[in-house]
Amino acid sequence: MGDFKQCTKVEVWKNTNRPVNRKPDFKGKHCIHSLNHYSPELYDIQTTTVVATHGICLPSSCTSKDIQHIVNEYMYPFSTEIRDDLCQTNEAPETDSITKLALIPFILIAILIASATIVETVPLMYNRIMGIRPRDDEDKQKVTARRLLLTFSAYTNTIRLIGTDNRNEPLSCINGIRAISMLLVVTCHMILLILTASIGRHNPAVFGFLMPKWWVQPFLYATYTVDTFFCLTGFLVAFLLIGTYEKIGRFNAIAFYIHRMWRITPSFFLLFVFATGPYQMLGDGPLWTTNPYFNMTTCRNTLWRAPLYINVYYNTIKPIACFPHTWYLDVEMCLYFFSPIITYPLMRRHWSRHIIWALAFAGTCSTAGTIAHIKKAENIYSFHANGLHVLRYFQNIYIKPWGRAQPFLVGILFGYIYYHHGKKPMSKKLVWLGWFVAAASMLACIYGNYPYSSHYTEKGPSRFAQDMYITFGSTAWACGVGWIIYACSTGHGGYVNEILSWKFFAPIGRLSFCAYIVHLEVLNHFGATRKEQLYTDVYLMVFGSISLMIASLFFAYILCLVVESPTMLLETIFFDRMERVFSKRKLIKETKTGTTKKIEYSPVNTEEIMADQKT
Repeated sequence: MGDFKQCTKVEVWKNTNRPVNRKPDFKGKHCIHSLNHYSPELYDIQTTTVVATHGICLPSSCTSKDIQHIVNEYMYPFSTEIRDDLCQTNEAPETDSITKLALIPFILIAILIASATIVETVPLMYNRIMGIRPRDDEDKQKVTARRLLLTFSAYTNTIRLIGTDNRNEPLSCINGIRAISMLLVVTCHMILLILTASIGRHNPAVFGFLMPKWWVQPFLYATYTVDTFFCLTGFLVAFLLIGTYEKIGRFNAIAFYIHRMWRITPSFFLLFVFATGPYQMLGDGPLWTTNPYFNMTTCRNTLWRAPLYINVYYNTIKPIACFPHTWYLDVEMCLYFFSPIITYPLMRRHWSRHIIWALAFAGTCSTAGTIAHIKKAENIYSFHANGLHVLRYFQNIYIKPWGRAQPFLVGILFGYIYYHHGKKPMSKKLVWLGWFVAAASMLACIYGNYPYSSHYTEKGPSRFAQDMYITFGSTAWACGVGWIIYACSTGHGGYVNEILSWKFFAPIGRLSFCAYIVHLEVLNHFGATRKEQLYTDVYLMVFGSISLMIASLFFAYILCLVVESPTMLLETIFFDRMERVFSKRKLIKETKTGTTKKIEYSPVNTEEIMADQKT
């Protein structure tokens, strides 16, 4: 990459010493320069193969076309590509109107948070100084401007976020599963960034050296933690919908979809808006403008697709969105949208409930397996893996709903079983058998392909093994996760439940969603602002992962404080109001007295229902 700072600090005046009030005739300009070689066999992905990428220092008077013309003329069959957006000087970039417009919502939210915090904390401090016992005489059922404003209070939201109480004790293990899975995702992305060519490295062969290590396998196959989140979502969807239906006797589809959109869209969309301009002002470096997924132009061109959750259905060869990891939200929203087709018969205990679930599971498995076989997709880390086939797996299965529906359906099944059979006793033999099968299936997903990770093997796995691994790998992992939730929630978790129910995991579990959508932005900032190459070793991966975890949780807390917590409290106020107006009529008995009707109300515990929905 060269010395980025030294290059951009160069200033030259022609035929004279440095004058006082005169701008330099030209400055240093750092550009990213790529040598490419034509490769017809990869034509369906890209027309060239990148041979080398390095930094080059040029006078600011030279254009990118000048260097490109020289290299293309005298270095055939190699070609180069130097774009103006890959060149940087020490001049601060101009702030355009779109960036200024994107800053407006952040300024307004900051004002709301400051105002709400002052309104809440000043009376509390005054009462504490004066020794006055605070009076809680505000009507909780009445929607007032003060109550709406206090949803943005940093004081209240911080207490809610960092609280370690487990309100729903039987399912407290879910907090630990969320927290551990989120930390594994962050660690996996950090290690992959260091091991791959995403940032410059002095020892590029380190990936081949570390891949055969047994302790590296859980991080290489940490992609299964994404299936953990799909399984959790399916479990909670089934458990909460069935429970709500049993309590109020109906299924409100409109509230179901509005709740999901309101739950994730504000945080996700505001982060997208942040990347359209303000984020680009927070760093510089030789690689700062090279990442297509965090490029300002890419973010602006794909902004309209963010709230529609349709990025994964576009051409995945080019940048699918500003944030590549948000494919998870697109897939989860699709599965969430179609989940009532599976859960409604389960709620009604219709005779077709098992058939519908089995057909959905068989259909998604056959779709994923067929595509894997036709595309020759590969999902196994080995020295014999074909990069083209691995990319086909990512494009056609990994980020598509039919590749992630299996763990979601398994989660729905375990949620249904837990609600109806969770209180039934189990024999010790059955419990031990469940733990053995769960541990064996999850270990098989991680270490089942360990023999192929070494370069000493003569060939990789067969085509049949690849197809079976892609088709049923996620299902096996989800079955293990589903059993852990079921066993821990029914009192058969033992030490595993004690660890997963540790109160320390409660705040991390609340931050897991925001940590997921913000962590790759933090990771990109670390990699793109590097001014020199890294020497990759175990210590860098360990301490880099820990640093990224802490930074991701901090910025996730900020995002929760700014968007997620206020929107959840506003939703609680709105639905609580609507429930009190429209949903108190569970049993209506009409008795005619002349021309009038007498209505008997059967109150519903709306606070308990809303607590379940927030969980």
